Amino acid sequence: MKLLITGAGGFLGRHVIHAALMRGHNLRCVVRPASAYERMPPEIEKVACDLRDREAIAGIGDGCDAVLHLAAAKSGSFWTQFSANVVATENLFASTAASGIRRMVLISSFSVYGYTDIPRGSPLTEDSPLERCPDRRDDYCRSKLAQESLAHRLANEIGMELVVLRPGVIFGPSDISTARLGFAISR
Repeated sequence: MKLLITGAGGFLGRHVIHAALMRGHNLRCVVRPASAYERMPPEIEKVACDLRDREAIAGIGDGCDAVLHLAAAKSGSFWTQFSANVVATENLFASTAASGIRRMVLISSFSVYGYTDIPRGSPLTEDSPLERCPDRRDDYCRSKLAQESLAHRLANEIGMELVVLRPGVIFGPSDISTARLGFAISR
């Protein structure tokens, strides 16, 4: 299977690339134009483009079977995050649908859940409520909720199979910088 992977230059992207290669997939990996992708394995097809530029990504999915959409902005102003998370997703749907792709996995975020509406000690499930008042939360939550809503609508309109994953804190070898892990007091 040939996979189109957006956000391939990020921490999660590097690990998804490795896992996909181990499973024998062919890959077309998308990174931001400013990203250095020399570290990527030589056997993958590399594309540097801005997903917010609809013309620049025309045909990006040609010959691919599915999309793993990992690209996101987690910081910056609301409009910075909105354009990177929502506008880019809308453009990606248009481009990949025109290429005949009918399967997409969208990486969303744990941040879309309505924490105050979930009883204390309850497990999070796919049926857990989403944030009802995103304006009271942060820009990332707002943009990811908008991205998910758009993705579901477009997938239904196009007839694309969509899977939305909402990981929590992502960390691992070479990236344990999240504040949620605490800080080291010694080696």
